[in-house]
Amino acid sequence: MVHHFRLKLKTTTELSLSRLILAIGIAGINTIWSLYLYSFGFSAATVGAIGAVMMIFSLIASLFTTSILEKFRELKVYLAVILCYIVSYLLTYIFDNALAFIIVSLIVSVAVAFEYNSFSILYKDEIKGNLNEEEGLLWSVVNIGWLLGPLIAGFVAAKYGTKEVFISSVIFLVISLYMLTIMTIKLPPKKWKKLDNNILNNVSDYLKNKKLYLPYLILVGVQAWWALIFIYMPMFILENSIGEEVVGIFISLSMLPLVLFEYRAGKLCDRIGFRPLFYYGFMFVSIITIFSFFVSSIYGILGVIILTSIGLAFIEPIMDGFFFSKVNSLEEEKYYPVFQTARYVGTFIGRLVPAFFLLFLDQKIIFLVFGIMMLIMFLISTRIKD
Repeated sequence: MVHHFRLKLKTTTELSLSRLILAIGIAGINTIWSLYLYSFGFSAATVGAIGAVMMIFSLIASLFTTSILEKFRELKVYLAVILCYIVSYLLTYIFDNALAFIIVSLIVSVAVAFEYNSFSILYKDEIKGNLNEEEGLLWSVVNIGWLLGPLIAGFVAAKYGTKEVFISSVIFLVISLYMLTIMTIKLPPKKWKKLDNNILNNVSDYLKNKKLYLPYLILVGVQAWWALIFIYMPMFILENSIGEEVVGIFISLSMLPLVLFEYRAGKLCDRIGFRPLFYYGFMFVSIITIFSFFVSSIYGILGVIILTSIGLAFIEPIMDGFFFSKVNSLEEEKYYPVFQTARYVGTFIGRLVPAFFLLFLDQKIIFLVFGIMMLIMFLISTRIKD
């Protein structure tokens, strides 16, 4: 007789593992997203502008997640979004043209808002221990996926072609979806709360709550920064006649500091508070990025930009914790989707602002532009009071 057994894990651990596999697939797509669009003959400025437009759709969709999450359980929404990703990227592979890719990217941009918000609330509600420590552990695990995903994507793109990355990434998305369906995630009964579904009222109420301004701005800054890594650096690398495999290696190495330090950042935050981590994190990123503008060697620039992720590693894992420290449990589902629009506002800024300067100046100007943006974030972080 064969006895079947499965290892019993905490719900947060199971969710983290499935998120890790999902991250490998998503990271692979993000690694080649700008390169794939770039391959159709678009300029770097145009690719950045198209990417910025995508974020408008994400922003609008994020505002509707309050009403959606009131009607449906977070896990169901999360599963539906992953399925949407799978179908979308399979269609991209089949049609293989710029228009199809742009349309699919618009659909995915809407789905992203529901994916992140549903998972974040689902995971947060399952945390039994310290929030910042658990969030730091989650980000450390997930960033292993962001470490592996670009390496896999770079290898596949260099050996088989950029288009094949969609298939390799979809495989991981399918595995993640399957893991979620077989996991014994015992969710507690949902406490259905009648929230204000008027989007404008939710935004207005958020804006009236001045203590939520800084969490929003911090998230805007971090998301703006990632546009450099995932949108502009891949094109910068190709413009300097370096192979696609280097793109994967660069992005993977950029993720390494996050894997090494984000869990420690969560624990450190409990001891010294939010302000020092945001303050010194943005200061470090700003100084190093501006310095890269004056470096002449392409490999020297890549090495310097990789170092900036050390600063991000002490900021990223505590952003949600910073927001949740400002609200009570009844306000979470109402304000969290509004807070998450900062992701799309930040990404919009990070993609569009450099695109404007690239219309007139050399591609290297992006380092000065992003460095100044991070300097502004450093100045904003001085306003934080623990």
